[in-house]
Amino acid sequence: EKGNSSYDITTEGKARIAVPKTGKVVSSKMPVFYNPAMKLNRDITIMLLAAAADIYKIKKFIVADPMAATGVRSIRLLLELKGKVESIAINDYSTAAAKLIKRNLQINKIKISKKVVVANEDMNVLLLKSKGFNYIDIDPFGYPGPYLDAAVKAIRNNGILAVTATDTSALAGAA
Repeated sequence: EKGNSSYDITTEGKARIAVPKTGKVVSSKMPVFYNPAMKLNRDITIMLLAAAADIYKIKKFIVADPMAATGVRSIRLLLELKGKVESIAINDYSTAAAKLIKRNLQINKIKISKKVVVANEDMNVLLLKSKGFNYIDIDPFGYPGPYLDAAVKAIRNNGILAVTATDTSALAGAA
């Protein structure tokens, strides 16, 4: 955005998002990070939900993106699934991330509402106090194990739980 040199604007799918200017290395020390290498993962999310809607006749998805960072996945779901998202909880524990999510929603002309909720709380708390979701996407920087219990409790029958780790060394046992 003009006037703010700490952010770049990038396009992914139909979303335009502000991302913090950083070096090439994505790190957990960053206040908010955007990992362009995970674009394929987000592309697959869009394709998976579009296919699930067609195959299983799912009319609307109730989505949780509890570790949203920039909010790019949520924004893409809202823009690219053409009305298939009934509601979405976009959350990040980082206050800086929650602020950036709100900014990125504005950039994409998406209003915060009962349908689009932005939260700034612990992921486990968000999921456990909810009425449940039929799609939850967990993408921590590090090992996802501490988040699985709440996610399994919050996923509705026949729901989809997607689990990724941005830092794949955590999954390989190297960290």
